[in-house]
Amino acid sequence: MKTLWIEGEDAEALRGFARSQPHPYRLYETEEGFVLELVAVEPRTVEEARARFGGRVRELELAEEGCRDDA
Repeated sequence: MKTLWIEGEDAEALRGFARSQPHPYRLYETEEGFVLELVAVEPRTVEEARARFGGRVRELELAEEGCRDDA
């Protein structure tokens, strides 16, 4: 499963991009601005994000998911 992180200072621009996509998203606030996380993205979404937001886009591939056994 691919996840996309996009960094930016304009929350509305990030929110608008997220809402134009068919993927679940989260918008995080940081000291420097915002990070948009899109989950289960398709290749065209990555291309659109890079065209719109440039080098502030990171594509991640889920390597492992788990939880504590004693929880």
